[in-house]
Amino acid sequence: MSEHKINPPARLERVMNQTIDVDVDSRILKRALFVTRSIASDGGIVVPEGINVKFFEQNPVVLLRHGRDGGFPVVGRSLNLKPTAEGMESETQFADTELGREIAYLYGVNQEKEVYARGWSFGWDTLEMETWTLEHAKAWLGSYYDEDVVPPAVKRWDEVWVALKSVMNEYSAVPLGADKKALSRAHSEHGIRIAGEMLTTMDLEDATTRLLELEKKEAISRERFEKIERDIQALRRDGASAAARGDSEALVRELTDLTEMARTRQKS
Repeated sequence: MSEHKINPPARLERVMNQTIDVDVDSRILKRALFVTRSIASDGGIVVPEGINVKFFEQNPVVLLRHGRDGGFPVVGRSLNLKPTAEGMESETQFADTELGREIAYLYGVNQEKEVYARGWSFGWDTLEMETWTLEHAKAWLGSYYDEDVVPPAVKRWDEVWVALKSVMNEYSAVPLGADKKALSRAHSEHGIRIAGEMLTTMDLEDATTRLLELEKKEAISRERFEKIERDIQALRRDGASAAARGDSEALVRELTDLTEMARTRQKS
């Protein structure tokens, strides 16, 4: 194909396995799978055998949300990378800092092994890429092919990007796959501040998506759009406090109602 419809991103998100193994005293989470041999939601495959980890191993940092939240983003380090049949997993030791201990707690490094968050995001640079048909990708994946997770765009364009060779940069803890009720419990009952911030982040990302959908459908006035946009920015600054007050959740509910009203008007 001369022009690609789907291009590889710089990061892919994965949800950690249900079963965990931890060393609470040393703040270690063992065998966290962060790269899988499957078609990603972004429409492609990162070939695990083609990942160069040499440079990462010189500075094996684990970040929070790729450093997007400002401040010093390192929350741990990788003690060991291990290729598996399914992809690549790592043994993670969380930092002995307030943030590191809080993230560790959320990922199940606590006495009860209760898991509040499971999301990991892998960041890399692509060195060699090919574009495959879906049939080619299906044949290569074999038993790891899952029809249910193939993105609609892949089926529409019959195009799968494949990062044959890549350089690993880092992997990050992200809110993907987190149980919002569990995060709320961690924040309110156990005082885990970052749980509240993750809740706010999830709510406001949802709110932003819904707001843009309303703007695209011209279902909201410019004045109201700008007010809600300002509210989102203010709540981002409030972080965990916004989650504790329920402000970010209330904003999502408001936008959900507006979106539903817009859909109802379109049908009538």
